[in-house]
Parts: sequence; C-alpha cells; structure tokens
Amino acid sequence: MSDRSATDPRRPPSSHPRQLRFDLLVLAAVLGLAGFGLGGIALAQPAVRATARPIGYRVSGTFSYSGAVNPDSIYAAPRVVTGQPVFLKLVHALGVSFAFRLTSDQTLVAAGTAQMTARVQNGQGLSRTLQLQRPTAFTGSGGAVRGTLSLHEIAVIAQQYGAAAGGFQQPVTVRLVPVIRVRGSVGGLPLNTVMAPALTLTLNGQVLQPPATGGSRLYRVTSTGIIPRVVDVPSALSFRELSLPLRQAEFIALGLLAAALALAAVSSRSILGALNHRDERVRIEARHGALLVPVLSAPDGRLIELESFDGLVGLAKRFETLILAAEDGSTTSYMVLDSGVVYLYRTRSNPLPQHTASEDDTSAVPARGPSGSLSDHSRLIAAFAGARSQNGSPSSPRGGSSRRPPAERASTRR
Repeated sequence: MSDRSATDPRRPPSSHPRQLRFDLLVLAAVLGLAGFGLGGIALAQPAVRATARPIGYRVSGTFSYSGAVNPDSIYAAPRVVTGQPVFLKLVHALGVSFAFRLTSDQTLVAAGTAQMTARVQNGQGLSRTLQLQRPTAFTGSGGAVRGTLSLHEIAVIAQQYGAAAGGFQQPVTVRLVPVIRVRGSVGGLPLNTVMAPALTLTLNGQVLQPPATGGSRLYRVTSTGIIPRVVDVPSALSFRELSLPLRQAEFIALGLLAAALALAAVSSRSILGALNHRDERVRIEARHGALLVPVLSAPDGRLIELESFDGLVGLAKRFETLILAAEDGSTTSYMVLDSGVVYLYRTRSNPLPQHTASEDDTSAVPARGPSGSLSDHSRLIAAFAGARSQNGSPSSPRGGSSRRPPAERASTRR
C-alpha cells in the first residue's frame, strides 16, 4: 500500500473521455480516407511519362564584300566595303564571303562542307551560275566560305542578256548563295541540316548596288531548327495551377495513413482501457455487491490508496463496515472509512489530484442515491461515521455487532 494525500475523488475530470475518443476516431477516419484517396490516385498514375523535349540549334552568318580601288577615286579610300555601291569602271574584282557559326544550349559536335555560287539572272528566265568556291570541308561549330566575283564577267553576261533582248538593257541581279551542309550531333542526337541564305545585288548599267532598304540587317542571317526528342519525366498530380510530384504525393499519402493509424491506436487503447475498467467493475459488483454502497460523494480525510480491491475487501471485513462506490466518469472509486482515514481503490491507475486533507476533518458527507434522495445505505454510512467520530464505539452497520476502536483494542491486549 502507498500513502498519498489527495483531494476529493468526487471532482469530475476536466475533459470528456468519450467525446475525445469519438473526435480521435473521426479524425483518424478523415485522415485515413484522405490518405487512401491520395495514394490510390498516385498509384493509378505511371511513375514516368513520355514528354516531348525538342533540342534547338541555330545557324547564324554574315555576308560581306570588298574590293580594291584607287584611293583618289570617289570612294576616297583604298577599298570599297559592304553596303557601298560598286562601280564596275573603278572596281574590277569583288571579294565576297560568308562567315557562319552553329550554337545550341546542348553539347554540339558538327562538321560538314561549305561552298558559294553567284547566280546572274535577267528576270526573264535567263540565269547563269558562277562557282565562287567549290565545296570545302570544315570541322567545328563555325567557319567561313569565300570567293572572288569577276565584275568584268558580270558585265559581259549582262551585255549578252541585252543582246538577246534586242539591245534592250534590263536590270540584272547577282544573287550570292552560300550553301552550308552540317552533319553532327546536338545533345547526343544526330544533326543533319543545310543552310543556303542569299544576298542579292542589282546591276544597273555600270553600277552594282546593294539593296536600298534594310540596312545592315540584310547582311546578317539566322536560321533556327529543332531536333525532336522524347524524354521520360517523373509524373505529377495537377489541379488547375497546382502541381504535386508523384513521389511527394505518395509520401504525403503514407504520412496521412500513418497518422490515421496512430490516432486509431490511441483511440483503441483508450476504448480498451474503458472496457477493461467496465469489466473490472462488473466483476467487483458480481462478487462483492453485498458490500457496496453507491454514493455520489466521498468523505474527506487522510487518504491511503490500495493496490488491489481484495485488500480493500479485507479491510472492510476487518473493520466490519461497508464499501462506498463512487463513479467520476471513466473511473470508479471504492472506499472504506475508518477513524478519519479513507482507504481507496480505483479501477484505473490514473494519478489523483494532489491536495492535503485535514487530519481533523473526519466527518463523512452523506451521499445521494441515483434518485436524488439519501439512500438507506448512505444514511447508514453517515450515521456510522458520525458515531465513530464522536464516541469511538459505533454500532456495526451489519446489525447488532460492535467493535472497539484500534486504540482500545490495543490497551485491552496490554
């Protein structure tokens, strides 16, 4: 036995165990359904899905031309440069070039060939192609193709076009066409492309003129391309603008199920504890119902809590008294009163509220039965406790037999 001081065990608990158990079960059910729903949706999705992720690349280049002239000419410089008109009487040969470069966000490996031609056309279907540079191999992501355009040859072709038209001179166009063939790989995927931009110069009489509008943009060209690619990416659950990766959804579902199981376990343990308490109370009432007196309150006094109900039954028989039974929700307290001392056994080992009872307060509080009136047993216990406190030699509630207080019995033995 352990000696503890406590407050009145009649005081109801601050929480409501039944409501708490119900709330825990509802919460566990909600979390479980959410976990099963999210997990089911996640498991129904493939782990990865094929997605088109094309690889882009770009081929850019710049045209340029130049030719040597007399510094004392109208050019006032030793060379004619890109963007200036070319006078055939002052310039005899024109060097043309096209510098190109391949770029990509992915790893680029390239090689190929580059060539350049000049197409002389009269606009009426007559055309002649001049080879400025034959196909030349290159490696790497860039290079240049160059050639020399003979302006004397261009003038002769223009005169031939005019003679064919009966002496009628028509504008002749000179179309510079570099052809870049590229083979290689971009991002590990094969690359095979051809780039053939053009720069058109117009021959009016004895002047070869660049385009009148467009400025320097006409000399810069860019060609873009894509290589189809399909990659496997992790699946995700999407709802409107929200997206949740599938792996995270699975972890969240497992977390919800684990939380539901934990809450269900806590609630089940509480329910089993309540059932065990109820079973113990039923067993006590079945075996010792004749000794029990149901009360709604208990007397104050020095409190000694027992570890077993059998010990309390032994004390009741020794003191020749009855056992008070009081319920405070989830716990039933069984008490035996003797000389201001309350011997207590509780059906569940919850800690008692700590409160120091008065050593001199030995008066019992009469209890009311279930109907609200003082029961015969309660009256008997109250009278028995009062007589014991005043005279020290009360009559036994079992009728007729009397016993002396422990102090008198001790003195008699001496």
